[in-house]
This record gives sequence, C-alpha cells and structure tokens, in this order.
Amino acid sequence: MKLAHTIGLIENLPLFQGLDAPLVEKIAKAARVMRVLKRDIVYRKGDVCDGFYLVSYGRIRLSLFSSQGLEKPIQIAGMGNSFGDATMLQELAHYTTGIAVEDSGLVFVPKDVVTELLQSDGRLAMRMLANLAYRLHLMVDDIDDFLLQPPAARLATYLLRLIPSRSIENRNVQLFLHKHLMAAQLNLKPETLSRYFREFCNQGLIELDGSRITIFSVDRLCQYGSSENMKGAAGKRKHKLL
Repeated sequence: MKLAHTIGLIENLPLFQGLDAPLVEKIAKAARVMRVLKRDIVYRKGDVCDGFYLVSYGRIRLSLFSSQGLEKPIQIAGMGNSFGDATMLQELAHYTTGIAVEDSGLVFVPKDVVTELLQSDGRLAMRMLANLAYRLHLMVDDIDDFLLQPPAARLATYLLRLIPSRSIENRNVQLFLHKHLMAAQLNLKPETLSRYFREFCNQGLIELDGSRITIFSVDRLCQYGSSENMKGAAGKRKHKLL
C-alpha cells in the first residue's frame, strides 16, 4: 500500500508524468515521502545535497541569510515544483536554506537513482534540463520585476502573480509570506512596503485585511504600476508548474 501511494504521488508530479511504469516504480522504491510542518527546516545552507525534492502540496521558500540573520527569500517552490536539483547535479552543498511556508508534502529522490535514470532515459534528462532553464528564466523575471522596476510596480506585479488569471472582477488573494519577508523579496524596506500598501488602499485598488487582500480591478492595478512588464503578470507563473 505504501509503495502504491508513493507511485500515485510521483505519477501526478509534472516532472514524472508520462514516464513508463517500470521507471516510475523504480523512482518510487527509492523515493522518500516527507511531510513537513510550517516553519520546519528542510535543509540548511552547507548541508550535503544527496538528492532533490518535489513539492506534492504546500510551499517551500529557499532563502539566504546574512551574517546578522536577515533573511532574503530567493525562490518559492509550490505544488509540482522541484528544488535542489541544480545543486545535486553540480555536486555541491546546498547554497540556500529550505523552510516550509506552510504544512507541505515533499517527495525526495536520491541522487544515485537520478543519475542512473538520466543515463538510461533521455526524456527525463530533457525534462530536467527544461525545468532548470525555466527556473533560470523566472529568476531573470524576478530581477527585472523586483529590482529594476519602481516600488509601486514591484508591489503591483507581486499581487498580480498571486491570482490565476486577469479579470476585472474582485479577486481575493492570500499573502503567504510575512510582510518583512515579502519586503526582502521585493528589495524594499518594510516601511516602504507598508506605505505602498496604504497608498493602494487609499486609491481604491485593494482592500487589506491581515494577510487577505481583495483586488478590486486587475486592469487598474496594471495601470497603476504604469509598467509594460506588468501586462500579463496575473497568473504569469501558472502556465507551467515545473
């Protein structure tokens, strides 16, 4: 029953969908299904990387920490995403710390199994290459959206990414990072982020209730940011889960 459950999980992960049954079973036999609670540490910077992780549900943030203990989120891995694979393939230690944003389910695949499968199945090798290339593209997007744009456009883009598609209707979204972490991800001071949240509320663009936000008009939010890069930002990261 345990093996059947693991096979079911793996078959539903985008990276492994469509693989032959014997390959899926081989991965399942070697894989380790993990459940982590909110704020649990999956691994720390400097830990040996002897495999990679896929998220079956929940979110994991990958962060860097300064010598003063300040956290800088680099990536949020959500359902269907993988992390640790680039480090594993380079045979390096983990260079970020993985922390559960919320209660999450993970599938850990050991390095030796991955190496064997990459040598025997070209489809998996191509999928992993495409996955890594896609994540590199997302990192470039983040630099553009959260470093090079004005503060208002950074916040607007961040909010637009939280909704699945563009709509003129009211949309409710949930902030899954504390505001100080969100500020760090947007390369803003916390007080600057708070000021723009207030401005958005005063302009009637959003309503803020704790971590829950109502977006009254996606189109107005795009226009408020006055950035061409923001058009189509809503649901921008929903097109592909790898």
